[in-house]
Amino acid sequence: MSLLTPAWREIADGTRDVQLLTDDEVFKGQLLGPTGKFGQRPSFYPQNFIDEQIRRSLNWANDEIRVGFRDAIRVLKEVMNNPTSADSDRLKAAMFFTDRFLGKEVSKVLITAEDPVESLFRSILSDPLSLVPHELSAEERAMLQ
Repeated sequence: MSLLTPAWREIADGTRDVQLLTDDEVFKGQLLGPTGKFGQRPSFYPQNFIDEQIRRSLNWANDEIRVGFRDAIRVLKEVMNNPTSADSDRLKAAMFFTDRFLGKEVSKVLITAEDPVESLFRSILSDPLSLVPHELSAEERAMLQ
């Protein structure tokens, strides 16, 4: 017994093109029946159907971002050019606009940590005399006794 209805089996087999499904069918995960009503969801979705859902979702999101981006730029320009806006708001909008679209100066943060063993070897190599044993002075010998 198949877990898929005949309509879903056609999609799984590739005999029914998923690109011809309506957006409602793809996003709801239900197929329209001959009466125009949505049928049951299957117990699992065929991979080609999932791929189509992802493709349409990404296209939809890309379109929404494109439209929203234009609206965001318009709002920035309105605030920046509106003489009744607070000067601080106009300045922030102008700075945001120029930083984002003309490029902001790159801030670099350099963090270094020195390996103690590497530091020891570097000091030995840079001052070979540090390997020569130190002869104690009379004062140092007296302190040890």
